[in-house]
Amino acid sequence: MNNEFEASVNLIDVIKSAVKKIEEAKENEGLELISDEELRRRLKVSRTTLFNWRVTGVIPYKRIGRKLFYPWKEILKKIS
Repeated sequence: MNNEFEASVNLIDVIKSAVKKIEEAKENEGLELISDEELRRRLKVSRTTLFNWRVTGVIPYKRIGRKLFYPWKEILKKIS
């Protein structure tokens, strides 16, 4: 049981850290960060298209932990 408790504590720490990074990124840049899924929904594009845009530098993104987030205002500027 001790290992389970330690694993739970570690998971909570990881989650808190990720939330803190997201909040700091939003505050520091004053930007709305949206998820991969939300960006695909707003732009009506596929995962492959977003991947290609990331790889080629067409759109900016931030990796927080294992998730990708996109600064919505910057994306609007790029596609306008």
